[in-house]
Amino acid sequence: MKITEYDEIYLIVMDTVSAESTPFASNFENMPFLSNMGNRGFLAKNCYSNSPWTLPSHASIFSGLDPKEHGVSTKNKIFDQKSFVEVLSEQGFETHGFSANPLISNELGFGKGFKNLINGENLKFAANNVSYLENKDFSNRNKYLVTLKELMKNLSFSSAKGLFNLFKNKFSTHDLKSEYIIDLVNKNRSNNSKQFFYLNLMDAHAPYNVPNQLLDTGKYTGDIREKVSEEFLTEGFRWTKDFDKFKASEVQKLYRDSIRYLDKVIKSIYDSVEQRDRKQLFIVTSDHGEMIKHDDTDIWAHQLEFGRERSMFLSYLW
Repeated sequence: MKITEYDEIYLIVMDTVSAESTPFASNFENMPFLSNMGNRGFLAKNCYSNSPWTLPSHASIFSGLDPKEHGVSTKNKIFDQKSFVEVLSEQGFETHGFSANPLISNELGFGKGFKNLINGENLKFAANNVSYLENKDFSNRNKYLVTLKELMKNLSFSSAKGLFNLFKNKFSTHDLKSEYIIDLVNKNRSNNSKQFFYLNLMDAHAPYNVPNQLLDTGKYTGDIREKVSEEFLTEGFRWTKDFDKFKASEVQKLYRDSIRYLDKVIKSIYDSVEQRDRKQLFIVTSDHGEMIKHDDTDIWAHQLEFGRERSMFLSYLW
């Protein structure tokens, strides 16, 4: 089937999901939904990420070019190649991008072809109907104060509720952006046009967002999640000479728990897709992996040794 014959296309990128941490390259049972759906679709087992971090990898996904060709790197963070999203837009698709990863942004060149690209913390503004910010500079450090000032000019019940939710979650370390993304997908669906949705789900990226009710606290020594969050927020980059102050095996468990939660998120998205009577293409993949050693003294990171960052592209077509 030609791409133009689909009514809806969904591209879901599981940020920082290593193939070796999934059932597709190991004996882990942390992705029951995608494991089951693999039998109904197409599973690409011999695909690899061509960069161990977000920007170059996404530039390759969006352009089909190798990093040497598209030029995105730590020294050049601007994506200036033609994006496949532009092609879809030219072919009549209404294109939406909802990215938990703030690097996938208009400022860095990834907005080309999108009707709207909403990322990072801005997802909660859009999901809570704070629509006046739609065409504003989302990088404004005082966005909460600006939002309060604007909403007070024309306060309604829905905007007041949205504002309450924004401030309630403002200081949450484990802000589940995937929930905002699900909400935005549902709000932006239409039966009147062909649509493309790009979704970046970042729950498997440090500090590993997992709802409290899904954590098996019996597996961990103390509050390992809070320790991981503290290390991530203070170090900014996930390796340290003092890595042995954490138990590497426990960090791995937390990482795999976050992937298990991600599987539930993707199932929720797919269930809502399946109910629609439209021709659909549903693709799930990863941009790169995470490197966590199996002993207690090694590094914990990505952006390091490329060969150990192997990541499988998990693609499903229905």
